[in-house]
Amino acid sequence: MIVHGMTPEEKFTGKKPNVSLLKVFGCITYVHVPEENRSKLDPKVEKCIFIGYFFKQKGYRCFNPSTRKL
Repeated sequence: MIVHGMTPEEKFTGKKPNVSLLKVFGCITYVHVPEENRSKLDPKVEKCIFIGYFFKQKGYRCFNPSTRKL
C-alpha cells in the first residue's frame, strides 16, 4: 500500500501519532536521582547521554560518563 505524506499509523487509525516522547540518539539528558540516593546538598539530577529505549517497560536507557554506568 502506498502512503503519500502520512505515516502508516496515521493511515491506519486516521490520527497523527504522538512523537513528543521520542529523543535523538546521543543527546544530553538529565536523569532524576531519587531522594533516598542523595543527601541534602547533592544535586537532584545527573547529566547523562541518551542511548535508547528500555525494552521491558516504559523508560529510557541513559549512560552516565562520570560513573560509566547505564
